[in-house]
Amino acid sequence: MRPALAFLLTPVLSPLTVWVIALVRLGSRGHTQLDWAAAGHSLFFIALVGTPIAYAVAFVLGVPAYLLLRQRGWLSIPTISAVGAAIGAILVAIFVAMLESWHWASIGWGAGLGFVPALAFAVMIRQSTNQITTAAT
Repeated sequence: MRPALAFLLTPVLSPLTVWVIALVRLGSRGHTQLDWAAAGHSLFFIALVGTPIAYAVAFVLGVPAYLLLRQRGWLSIPTISAVGAAIGAILVAIFVAMLESWHWASIGWGAGLGFVPALAFAVMIRQSTNQITTAAT
């Protein structure tokens, strides 16, 4: 898959990841029954707010990071995933600091939000280009 198409598809995974994490956290707090109507409403709200942010981050930070990695010859699944995780962790740390509800676990969740679409991006472009390797060189 071409990188441009991958950049158009993979940012949607960030809001979806937020939703899955929210459901997992509810389950870990003892909520045994899930209200699917409420879950659907929360997915809609998360997608409504998170999708524009995810696309902005992908184009403002992700595209330059991809171009730099490609220029340096560092395109690999682990490298792209690590850069995506770092971008996600930094952005979530900034958002959490702005909300004044700082918690170190937020950086981990942010890394996950960046890692998931970055990994999908790396796997998608690997199928169409010979520039990406399976391990960092």
